[in-house]
Amino acid sequence: MLTFKQFAIIGAELDHLSPEENSKRTSRLLLALSESGFSPMRFEEHSGGKIQTKFHVGTPKEADIMHMEMLAFDLFQQKSISVQYSDGHSRLHFRDYTEYEGKVRSVEKCVAVKKDRYFFYPELGNYYAVA
Repeated sequence: MLTFKQFAIIGAELDHLSPEENSKRTSRLLLALSESGFSPMRFEEHSGGKIQTKFHVGTPKEADIMHMEMLAFDLFQQKSISVQYSDGHSRLHFRDYTEYEGKVRSVEKCVAVKKDRYFFYPELGNYYAVA
């Protein structure tokens, strides 16, 4: 059986805020993640014609996921975070429930841009989407 790295994708932006305010929130999230001992990687989430900055954060322990939820829901008023488990399946975590998302995998740009939602890792030029 394949084992995948467990991670969360978390952001701080809110649709109704200005780009400047969202940039400040993203900086605060980056600082909070770094101060908590994580090594976040900056990603872009493309969804519904909008682009938001998100962070990919390794979450090898259950306590790490709970910490991501606390940051997302309590400090940054986010609706959800995406978590990929070691079985390769991803779920959206909301405050009161989880929803199966599918398997997030590396895809070619031509595949990603046809999806309703995908992620782009600018540093490496990689695209990711639910396969």
